[in-house]
Amino acid sequence: MRSAEKISAKERFERFVSLQSNSVFYRLTLAFSLLFLGSLLGFGFLGLSSGFLDSEELLYCLLGILIVSLGAYAILKQIAHSIMNIEAKLTGKSNSESILSCRTGESELSNIARLTEEMIRKLEQMHTALSSRTLEMQGIMDLSSFDFLDSGPQALISMAMEKAIGATGAMGGAVLLFPGKHDKAEAVSCIYLRGKVFLQDFPGLKELSRRIGERTLAKPHGLLFGKEDPLFDKVFSPRCNSVAAVSFNLGSGQNAVAIVTAGCNQDWDSEVLNFLSVMFHTMSCNVRMNEIRARKQEMSRELNAVLTMLRVITSDLHETELFSVIASSLFDLYPAQWLGLALLDPLTGELRLENNIHRNTEGIGRVVKLNRASSLFQRAIDMMGRLDCDELESKQGYFEKQMFAKLELRSCMIHCLHLNGRILGAICLGAENASAFGTRDKKYFTMSASVAAIALEQNRLLAKEKRKSNELEILNRVGVALTSSAFDIKRVLHHILEMVVKLIGTEAGLIMLLDRDVLTVQAAKGVTGENVAGLQVNLGQGICGWVATTGEVLVNHDIQASPHLLSEIDARAGVTTRSTLCIPMISNGRVIGVLQLINKVGKFSDDDLRTVKAVSSSTAIALENNRLYTETSRLVEKERFIRTIFQKYVPKEIVNNILEKDEHEQMVIGERKVITVFNIDIRGYSEMSKNSATEEVVEILNYFYMKMGSIILRNKGMVDKYLGDGFLAIFGAPLTTSNPALDAVFAAIEMIKTIHEVSRLSIERCGIPLKIGISLNTGEAIVGNIGFDRKMEYTAIGDVVNETFRIQELTRQKSDLILIGESTYQLVKPFVLAHPWGMREIDDNGSAMMVYEVVARKDIDHALVSMAVEQELTIQRIQ
Repeated sequence: MRSAEKISAKERFERFVSLQSNSVFYRLTLAFSLLFLGSLLGFGFLGLSSGFLDSEELLYCLLGILIVSLGAYAILKQIAHSIMNIEAKLTGKSNSESILSCRTGESELSNIARLTEEMIRKLEQMHTALSSRTLEMQGIMDLSSFDFLDSGPQALISMAMEKAIGATGAMGGAVLLFPGKHDKAEAVSCIYLRGKVFLQDFPGLKELSRRIGERTLAKPHGLLFGKEDPLFDKVFSPRCNSVAAVSFNLGSGQNAVAIVTAGCNQDWDSEVLNFLSVMFHTMSCNVRMNEIRARKQEMSRELNAVLTMLRVITSDLHETELFSVIASSLFDLYPAQWLGLALLDPLTGELRLENNIHRNTEGIGRVVKLNRASSLFQRAIDMMGRLDCDELESKQGYFEKQMFAKLELRSCMIHCLHLNGRILGAICLGAENASAFGTRDKKYFTMSASVAAIALEQNRLLAKEKRKSNELEILNRVGVALTSSAFDIKRVLHHILEMVVKLIGTEAGLIMLLDRDVLTVQAAKGVTGENVAGLQVNLGQGICGWVATTGEVLVNHDIQASPHLLSEIDARAGVTTRSTLCIPMISNGRVIGVLQLINKVGKFSDDDLRTVKAVSSSTAIALENNRLYTETSRLVEKERFIRTIFQKYVPKEIVNNILEKDEHEQMVIGERKVITVFNIDIRGYSEMSKNSATEEVVEILNYFYMKMGSIILRNKGMVDKYLGDGFLAIFGAPLTTSNPALDAVFAAIEMIKTIHEVSRLSIERCGIPLKIGISLNTGEAIVGNIGFDRKMEYTAIGDVVNETFRIQELTRQKSDLILIGESTYQLVKPFVLAHPWGMREIDDNGSAMMVYEVVARKDIDHALVSMAVEQELTIQRIQ
């Protein structure tokens, strides 16, 4: 340790006495010493030569020189120490080192100058790096905030590459698009290229893309390779020094690689690769985020369109307004310019383009009747689905070709509108570009068509309900008018016409009645006033005369051009007829008058036509009733005669049969027929009649006859006669039915179910329950009008009637019992469940018959099958 200190002291001394020392402090000290000694020697020489050394002032002068020199030395030392501190801070050394520590040949000032230059160079490098980082951050921020919804992902790719080249100072770059796993394409696509000079052979990208793709897809942070790579010389220019490749995802399963090249004077490191990786992965995230945003916006538009159409379903809009709302929704959803709606008329079978709208022009301003044999709309209807036409120009021989060409449509989608198996028509969405609709558009168009079908059907139902309500309202008013003014026909006609004119919304209206060959105005309302009262028109003359002659409805919205217009009538009425609706009033197949409405605000609709037709028919009925009223007296006696014969429970077929014959023919009606006789008897009637008031008994009995008699008539039977506590009925006469025995048995089963209602009333009124017994038998009898000219009744005579009463005696053994004879059972056994009661005597001679109890009906389908099998077996036995 001591030896080291001695060596150190020696070295210091040598350096101190050496003129080659580079220490600033040493040089300053040496310079000060020389100046001080020189000044002192000069002062001494002057003192010796002048004798000044012996004076007292010399001491003061020396002392002053010493003080000034020490002050100057202190200042020089402070300056030297400040310089040394600056050097220590620049070099990072401690300022406690010896002032003689500078390297040989270099002073503190030159060292400070050198270090200052190095600092400036480093600051410039830091500034360059900071500028590069700033550009990188600015590029990433720009990518993060870039919205490419209107320009597409290509714009984002271009922007990312421009930012990357600008931040790295690269020669150029390219973006290669790789095929998917299931894509059979051998080469990739170059979707961006800048600075093609860095490539020797552009087709060499095929091999480059495969190699780079295999290597970069496995490295998420990218790949940096230089001239040592064997592929480098084949593809890249010698001017390139290195290449950075970063893989990224463009969404929808599409992979891509960004290639950025450095020039000869550039030496890239991992920081550049990290920046490029962040840049293009940021772009990839932005692409996917924008895809999500675009999908969200698309779904939002679709949802809004569907919600709009769903709201339309419950709206009370006219069909044209409804179509406009649907068109607005579809135009917001699809890249289309035209929407057409063709509706199928269920009555005529015609397919008509009822409504259409164009996004930019007026479209087709009329209703077009489509030729169903060659119409594209009809093809979609036949498919019961969607018809896609991506190239309308390539299709040949379809009816709408000229119309679509006029609209400049090159592609379209047509979908059948159907609901619950019922065809409504078809809807067409057309575009001006070929193949304008993608898979998603077609999928959602199918859904939109379903919603449109529901909306149209709902609109039709609401319109139909509204129309029916209007018709019922006016018909109800007509009915009230007829009831209150049954015999004042002119008052009725004025009241009817006033309601029709108000309901339809016309300026005027009139009703003319036909007497022989002349039409006379009986009622007039509106602007015509009383000017046309009593006006007469001959058949075939004018609008009303033509309608009365032909019996056809006339609807005309430009009547001034019609040959049927009579200007004399307009002149007398004081009105100019612009449009008219004229309907004949027909009764019993002949025209008895006309109803005409004049000048409706707008156009007469189908609803107006239906309403006026209904009113016209009701008015014709009123007029016919008024005519028939005068004939009522003559028909009263004949009606009383019919009622006397058949009373209340005679079917209308019997009435028609008698009305077809005169009084003499009615006396001799009689024929032999196979019929089923039906007898019903009440159990408990005797006790009820003894213990209850007469009024209560009559009420219960009438209720019983009403319920049971209605069942007889409903099952094609006829009530023959009342038997006090029961009645006798006939099935199969006077009109023959397919199986009168089955009709009778079904009526009996229904009565067993219904007797509980009658019994409940009997218990409430008299406290006595009622039961019934029913007997049926089938056989031949004589049926017809029996009696004389002053008292006749339609009845049946024969053994079958007596046998039925004998079977009725057997029903007393059990309540609510149905018993039938053998002949009846053979006709109904496939259709009912019946149990045999054994052989029973049916007359005084000891003759017996097999009797059956009917329990219930069988299933109809099963019974028909059983009957068909039985008939087949019978045929086989006969053969």
